[in-house]
Amino acid sequence: MAELMAAVDALPNGYGQVFKLAVIQEMSHKEIAYILGIAAHSSSSQLSRAKKMLQKSLAHYWLLWLLPLLLPLAIYLHKTGRTIETPGTVLTKQEQTTPPTKHDDEGAPAIEQGTPTIPIVTPQQVAIAPAKVVPEESLASADTVHHAVGETERTDTLLISHDDKPLPDLRSDKDTHVANLFPEKPTEGRNEGQKWSVDMAYTGGMGEMNANSPFVFTEKEMTDATIVLPIRSFDKWSDYAEALQSGTLDVDYKTYQVLLKIAQNNAALPGADKIERKTHHHMPTGFSLAMKYKLNNRFGLETGLSYSRLKSESEIGTGGNAICEQQTIHYLGIPLKGSYNIYNFRRWNLYGSLGVKLEIPVYAPLSTSYFVNGMKELEEKSALHAPLQWSTGAGLGLQFNLTPAIGLFTEPSMQYYIPTGSSIETYRTKHPFMFTCPLGIRITW
Repeated sequence: MAELMAAVDALPNGYGQVFKLAVIQEMSHKEIAYILGIAAHSSSSQLSRAKKMLQKSLAHYWLLWLLPLLLPLAIYLHKTGRTIETPGTVLTKQEQTTPPTKHDDEGAPAIEQGTPTIPIVTPQQVAIAPAKVVPEESLASADTVHHAVGETERTDTLLISHDDKPLPDLRSDKDTHVANLFPEKPTEGRNEGQKWSVDMAYTGGMGEMNANSPFVFTEKEMTDATIVLPIRSFDKWSDYAEALQSGTLDVDYKTYQVLLKIAQNNAALPGADKIERKTHHHMPTGFSLAMKYKLNNRFGLETGLSYSRLKSESEIGTGGNAICEQQTIHYLGIPLKGSYNIYNFRRWNLYGSLGVKLEIPVYAPLSTSYFVNGMKELEEKSALHAPLQWSTGAGLGLQFNLTPAIGLFTEPSMQYYIPTGSSIETYRTKHPFMFTCPLGIRITW
């Protein structure tokens, strides 16, 4: 018990006072807030941090696992009138003294280092002193008790001031100003939480979206250097082979020979004359690095840099006579997102998010391979002219804090990718509404 109470006394003044009032004297956070002149949520926060600091400071004691038993024991001893002696703590009121109170520029009591903590005193240990007459001048000039102590048969717990004057229990006497009773700095001006955080997350999944759809070859037929006939469309292999044989289509000679073989072989297959395109859109994958600034306990703003990759494969033709394309678009994105802290419970944090993102294509290669009877006859490489991509989304995040500074989070989100009007097909053009579930780590300071 001596080691436990010594650890409590070693806490910072504010944490130690809140811990004693809440755990040992069983006061509510509202009562503690009134006594210490702080907000109720600050009392709750300081109690939580005091418990964490005690866990760390007592971690090297083998009695740590008995901590849940020792605290009720301390409460029991207090209620039954037993004295809890701690190093440096004297419970006799004759030995308690108080240095002169100093005031700062605003008139509040100044705080000095080394001030003694408030001892825990029971009614059986303290004889109630007779009431003293307080001059009206003192009542008008000092923030002390506004009425004389006239009750001499009080049986509830009393707090003894350092000038040997009995003071009423602050839990029932709401007129007592507590600034002069606790040698503790006010905590309202303190920065309770961290302001900045860095998120590193991965977004993606295994799988793809398959789609089969009709395909149409479109070509311009040139009859003269100055005359361009309307665009012709071909949705059958036989019609496309006939147009290639006519020699009027604007096609490179090497490509023309391969295309003619592919068109003729497909046209010769029973029931395969209709031109179809089989597409495989892989689910987008990406990484993000974001910086978040906490405006207050509820709201925060986030921005950073993201990377995403969209890969698609397509095949036009069957039976080893086909045109195969593979396209990959690499995007760099700049998100702007707001977050709202919904609920905190121990190590868990629930929050919501809403924002927009602009993605810029930085690299979009296209590879086209021509197969005849299962053998690759030709391969062409080019680049796609992908457009800018705007999107908006909302999510609901859940974070588990491994330590006060490091947490793991997941943030299931619904994204909407605004159509760009481009003819380039991707997973997003087929599914403008997408569900994503980023997983990541968050570092806060």
